[in-house]
Amino acid sequence: MNEDCGTMTKYKVCSNHECVPCTTNSNCTINKHDECDKDSGHCELDTLFENYDVHKAATSVLIFLGSVVAAGGGLGGGGVFIPIFILVGGYDSKSASGLSLATIFGGSIVNLVMNFLQQHPNRRHRTLADLQTILIMEPMLLAGTSIGVLLNVILPGPILLALLVTVLGYVTYRTTKKGIEMWKQENEKRKIEQEKQRKKDAQDTASQSLLNI
Repeated sequence: MNEDCGTMTKYKVCSNHECVPCTTNSNCTINKHDECDKDSGHCELDTLFENYDVHKAATSVLIFLGSVVAAGGGLGGGGVFIPIFILVGGYDSKSASGLSLATIFGGSIVNLVMNFLQQHPNRRHRTLADLQTILIMEPMLLAGTSIGVLLNVILPGPILLALLVTVLGYVTYRTTKKGIEMWKQENEKRKIEQEKQRKKDAQDTASQSLLNI
């Protein structure tokens, strides 16, 4: 496989279990927009504005919209970005995962700065981010990330794609279920408030009628 002849962004072509220089762009199959550098014989991922077609433009717009939704909901956005990179951008699962992590990293820095500038709603002397909770959770996050990076290198693309579909499908199900529950609770709360307001208006009307007698 070409993945065994270099990195995801620069590699040679696997032919008869040997890594040989590429000759045409059709030899470069890891990423959709890889090009063959005939001088070095390596397939390389094109730069940002090379072959900037409608797919890349659509990917940029959708990533922007996805980041707005993710930041507004307090999410990292990986469940949104990875499908966009795969379905719209045309990247394979491994490349989409790496691009998603890089995208999340940039968004996380902005969110972190903005959250540190905000105060806790109940404890005004503290920031919105609970630093003690971060100290507890961060080591486990780093350990899990390290294992995930190793799995991303070791496991083949189809298995990674199956895992992504499984995880994202479950997350979508739980998120949808939670959203429906919140929607029902808000509707019930709104009905109660409307009923209270209706009774209050009726009492005010009755009181006004008595005063007019």
